[in-house]
Amino acid sequence: MTSAITSAEDPTQLYSDALTQLQENLTLQQYADQHNISVTDADVDAQIVKDGTLPELRHVMVIGVVAAVTAPSVVPTSTQLTWPRLRPALPKFNNVGDPKVG
Repeated sequence: MTSAITSAEDPTQLYSDALTQLQENLTLQQYADQHNISVTDADVDAQIVKDGTLPELRHVMVIGVVAAVTAPSVVPTSTQLTWPRLRPALPKFNNVGDPKVG
C-alpha cells in the first residue's frame, strides 16, 4: 500500500515523526498495562466536559486597539511636551513610559 504525501514538509521528517509517535504510544500502553491503568471513552468525555467548564476557560477577553496612522510632524505631541516636566518628579520609575525609551 502506498500513499502520496501532499505536504510541503520533508517526507523523511514526516515518517520520523510518525515513528516517534508510535513508539511513544507503545510505551504509554505498556506502562498502562503494567500498572493496571485503563481509561474508557466515557472517562475521556467526562474529563473534556470538566476541563471545558473551568472558569479560566469559559471567558475570553480581547483588548482591541484601532491603529491610527498619522503623518510625520515637527510639532511635538502633548506627551513629549509634558514628560520633561514630570520626569524629575518620578525618579524611582527608571524611565518607564519615557517616550524616547518606548
